[in-house]
Amino acid sequence: VSTRPVGAEHNAFRTNLAMGMLVAAHAFDSLQGRFRRLVNQMQWEVFYDPTAGLLRAGYDPARNVFPGEWYVDRLGSDARSAALLAVALGGVPRDAWLNLERDLQERFHANFYAPGADGALFMQYLPGIFLPERGTCLARSAANLAYAEMLHARRLGAPVWGRPSFSDPQGVGLHPGNPREELVAPYASVLAVEDFAREVLGNLFRLRQMGADRAWTEGADSFPFGFRQSINWKTGDVEERYLTFDQCLLFLSLANYLDRDLIRRYVLADPRIARTLESLPEFASRIDPQEISICDTEAELLVRPEPRLRQVKVPAQSRPIVVDGDLSEWPPPRDRPTGRIRLAFPEDSEMGRPLLPRRFAAELAFAWDRNHLYLAASVADDELACDFPARELYKGDCIELYVDPQCNGFYWGNTSDYQIGISPSGPAGLPQCFAWFQNEVPGGLTCAARLTTNQAGQCRYHLEAAIPWQAVGVSNPEAGQRICASIAVHTTDRQRKHTAKLNWSYVPQPDHVELGSLLLQPAPPQPVAESRGGD
Repeated sequence: VSTRPVGAEHNAFRTNLAMGMLVAAHAFDSLQGRFRRLVNQMQWEVFYDPTAGLLRAGYDPARNVFPGEWYVDRLGSDARSAALLAVALGGVPRDAWLNLERDLQERFHANFYAPGADGALFMQYLPGIFLPERGTCLARSAANLAYAEMLHARRLGAPVWGRPSFSDPQGVGLHPGNPREELVAPYASVLAVEDFAREVLGNLFRLRQMGADRAWTEGADSFPFGFRQSINWKTGDVEERYLTFDQCLLFLSLANYLDRDLIRRYVLADPRIARTLESLPEFASRIDPQEISICDTEAELLVRPEPRLRQVKVPAQSRPIVVDGDLSEWPPPRDRPTGRIRLAFPEDSEMGRPLLPRRFAAELAFAWDRNHLYLAASVADDELACDFPARELYKGDCIELYVDPQCNGFYWGNTSDYQIGISPSGPAGLPQCFAWFQNEVPGGLTCAARLTTNQAGQCRYHLEAAIPWQAVGVSNPEAGQRICASIAVHTTDRQRKHTAKLNWSYVPQPDHVELGSLLLQPAPPQPVAESRGGD
């Protein structure tokens, strides 16, 4: 990745100026002609390097040269705004966009485009202020990074979140790659308001309580100009300055949120921008969940208490369970309390909010023998939404089993770990399953379900599954063995407006997830027949 040479002028400032003038041209009729002329006079083509197939990131006016190896080169930054404008307005080849680096990073089981946390939220979200990125992998990447920022703050014990890019209350200059964990900028969290409105508003409320919106004073006069640039949440020190650029990010993000994509509509009013977007792959198609992330962090995130590691004793089964969706074969909890798990909202929530929060709950049970791990589930849901093919069943109502057979950490996408989804129904009206990390339907896994609907139209489903041990990477299960695992239940309504997931024991770490434990119990001793003695 190229770095900025000393003395060079950064092309990003030119890019944001051009975006701003496009907005102003369509927001103010009387100024439209002047702003359009200014935009059209920009010579984007001179920044294009045909050898690299990229835009140069800046120009050195003192030496009258372009720095040698300094390029606009990352899709996960404001570089994509520059590439788009150069293609749309400057006649630059689409290579300037197609050659942008698309390397992924992972944190707290969520993927996002580099530079990720090193570039802070502003790099991910800034282009989306002007461009219609909602529903694309670009918006998903930004939302995933915001999700990871919230979990990171929680892990630090910070009451607020949203790292700044450049400003320290003590006057120390910051830059991407030089973060200060105790610093928070109000504008940074507001960038994510369209993805996490409730969390952003709660964050701003706490920042205000901490004094981050301290009034500006001049002599005896005070002026409530709003939030300062940053605050140190450990010491309470507040930045003396307001940075105009970052205040603009806050203002424009709120304008989009409150007035139906206002800023984006102004940019799209230029037909050259609209035509170019249709030709770029990230805008021409919807999200590919295999490319960016399977976890659905665009749903409303419920920030819950710190998740905890749990364990459950799994009883041995003396004979195979008949998998038919009839749970009467399973002993009631009073007769066999081991192997039982109950999940409810909100105490077991991983993310989201269901359509019927008080109803959404699940009763789950495990059992095992030498060949299978058995699962029974009774789920109280709102309405059944299971119309997706097996590979995409995570979008609907389903159960997800996470297994780390080596108990060395569950790593997202690692083929040595397992995330298996089981849906009570599917497009053909039959239960289905899929192992996402192995990209296959698990061989030998059988499942069955029975569905019921009450007079209010609310759904409940009973599901059984027999999961071969080899389908979760276990070769010779033994009594006393510990299997690292978690079980989750996902729900959505038919319009996909209300999505939520309950997860039993799923504790995100910076680069992996820690799972709970299934403790395999020995089979109960068989009763010994009494013998009758003879005379």
